[in-house]
Amino acid sequence: MDKALARRLVEDLRALQAIPRRVIEASRARDALALSEVAKDAGGDIIYSMDADVESEMIAFCDQWSKRHRFVLVAEGLGEGGCCPLPPDTTAANAEFYVIADPIDGTRPLMYDKRSAWSLAAVVANTGGPPRLRDAMVACMTELPTTKQAQADCLYTVRGERPTLIRRRLDTGEERQIDYSPSRATAIEHGFAMLTNFFPGGKEIVSAIEEELVRDLKGLRADRSVVFTDQYLSTGGQFYELIVGHDRFNGDLRGRMIERGIPRGSVPALAAHPYDCCAELIAREAGVIITDLEGNPFDAPLDTESPVSWLGYANQSLRELIEPVIQRLLRKHGLID
Repeated sequence: MDKALARRLVEDLRALQAIPRRVIEASRARDALALSEVAKDAGGDIIYSMDADVESEMIAFCDQWSKRHRFVLVAEGLGEGGCCPLPPDTTAANAEFYVIADPIDGTRPLMYDKRSAWSLAAVVANTGGPPRLRDAMVACMTELPTTKQAQADCLYTVRGERPTLIRRRLDTGEERQIDYSPSRATAIEHGFAMLTNFFPGGKEIVSAIEEELVRDLKGLRADRSVVFTDQYLSTGGQFYELIVGHDRFNGDLRGRMIERGIPRGSVPALAAHPYDCCAELIAREAGVIITDLEGNPFDAPLDTESPVSWLGYANQSLRELIEPVIQRLLRKHGLID
């Protein structure tokens, strides 16, 4: 993809992600309690009122965008397979690219004003075959802040370039570029390292693997806690914490647990989907290592329903330390062969 075009697409994604922030602010002013009402139960996830309000404006924006480019939009609530060709006569053969988006990743904590959500989007090249996240060329993630925050972040990247982190003052709109780095630690002691364990269903398996992992990595001591966990209920938020150096390791096993029916009778009811992980390009270009459970580079189809699992390491040294142990434990519990 031409670099000048890629940079214009970054600005398009940033404009797209300004919509959720604006709609949420207006909705809060009208009726904050209404944000947590269920709008519909879609194939991939529950759609709350907050999500539904944003989606209609996002589609209107993309309609205007399609006057300049032919593309296929992939997001929840867009009909069969979550795909919407724009303009309507666009096909896989003539689309310039695909856009995959999650307007609000982290709806649940944000609608109760507990923690930021993230708006995620990526432009994926049309290679002529089935579109996949590994072909992402541009990605952007924008923080959707709680009411008490004074600042919010946005990260974006073009493939092959270091991501830019912009911090915006919410009162004035002033923006400045921020330096950042994933953790350079070589062990998990005195840092955040965990597995996703958001919802009832399969918690006992995830907890057992996490306990064994920490114990085998010498992070469990009888007299004190030296490894910490943080359940950030947003995949984009989890990636952000790895990117900016807050977390050293994280992983989400739910997709594989659903695929294999583990544990029997208590399978997770909800997993991450490709749109939750569509900002992976930003993590990758920042130096964070995201893999599948077998250790292959992360990838997923562009759809709204495939269950996704991933493991994230802040740096190569941590991967070399953790990966052999986590894979042995995943094999022990039947999650990899």
